[in-house]
Amino acid sequence: MAGRCKICFHPKRLEIENEIMMGFRERIRGERRLFSYRKIALRYGVSKSAIGHHYREHMLRPQAKEIRAALGLDNPETIEWARQWRESLGRIFKSNGG
Repeated sequence: MAGRCKICFHPKRLEIENEIMMGFRERIRGERRLFSYRKIALRYGVSKSAIGHHYREHMLRPQAKEIRAALGLDNPETIEWARQWRESLGRIFKSNGG
């Protein structure tokens, strides 16, 4: 049985999540790493893997679901259109010697 997420039940969850997002901003900008998973983990007394798990399972996945819904990517009509488009590209690719 899996245990509960240590970050979800941490009294400073919001601060931890904010620092995780600040770390991504640093990485994108190529700035000095003040908010790496390791440094966040040390500041809040949790493991680096707990930080990564929380981000993947409780921050990233819900965002991905919301984005997919907003773009209609789970709509059966969209899925069928994408399948047909992929088949068409395959035919074009084959007809051009690919």
